[in-house]
Amino acid sequence: MLGLEDAAFWDGPLPADGALTDRALAAGLRGPILDGPARVPLAARDTLPALALRVDELAAMREVDLARHGVLVATRLPSGETRAVRLVPPDQLPPARPPRPTRGPVPKGLGSVVRRLELRELARLPWEAGTWQLALVLHGQRSAPLRVALEAPPPAYEDPEVARYLAERRQGFPEHVAPPPALEADGLPSYRPDDAPDPPEAGLALAVDPVSVVGRGCRLRGALRVVPRRSEVVRPAPAEPEGTGWQDVGDADATAVLRVTLVVVATDRPGPAVIELQVPSYDPIPDPAAPGPVTARFAVDLQRLARFDGAVVLWVHAVHGEHLAPPLKAAWVTPEMLTDD
Repeated sequence: MLGLEDAAFWDGPLPADGALTDRALAAGLRGPILDGPARVPLAARDTLPALALRVDELAAMREVDLARHGVLVATRLPSGETRAVRLVPPDQLPPARPPRPTRGPVPKGLGSVVRRLELRELARLPWEAGTWQLALVLHGQRSAPLRVALEAPPPAYEDPEVARYLAERRQGFPEHVAPPPALEADGLPSYRPDDAPDPPEAGLALAVDPVSVVGRGCRLRGALRVVPRRSEVVRPAPAEPEGTGWQDVGDADATAVLRVTLVVVATDRPGPAVIELQVPSYDPIPDPAAPGPVTARFAVDLQRLARFDGAVVLWVHAVHGEHLAPPLKAAWVTPEMLTDD
């Protein structure tokens, strides 16, 4: 991304902050930027160093601070397990400075800031072989994803029959549809909504009420078109189900259950809120061993799931595996704000 060799993140030398900014500008990068090694040999390394940068207009940088508002989103591939953490925990931040009186408009131009991170500790990544996709979120902005392979040395000997048996047992099965559909009087959650956005060719799309009143619900709709993992495809119980993770998904019509994770960040609130949905698809899957793309839709009440108190401005990010939906902004106002008193 910034043209750095993997070894430089551990052994140096890394360019100075100004030189890193120059590299970002030369690559046409703006907003939040995350860079780190593409490969981590676990036998030789015990950390995952990375660089978080922001290159943006000065006015935008004054309003949103990388340390105070930045969030790291980490997704394990291909399972889709997602976690999100603040770049700096709220209890480690210095007290917020009171706003300075402005003397005229903010000067035009670009500013930059650089932070050095250690992602293993920050995201509590399990130090085992696997692939992670990482992104830096700053309210409604998101960096290009950084994919990192944690590589274990090959075993001295691997028995083919044992490897095949373990692979079959680890294929996995779908989770139960969650949250269960139509628990509330408003018909939410729904997995057959009429007002969901059209799904993209590949990935996710979201729609949300731009302004809603606290206590009266905030309808978030989503649609996705993805190739499900075999572990997301609904299949009959195996002959020996014990230890396989098989379960009834709770929807007799579902052909797949897709893991969608919502990451909700809000102004001046701890968090972020990480909400996992298990969304059913009803598209036919002729060959469960080699499924093609399927679509799925959902509608949920974001106020019930995110549970932020009072008036707030928030941004919703959504993840399915390697797919990231464009973030959406929403505002919640209190009933008292609607009165003239």
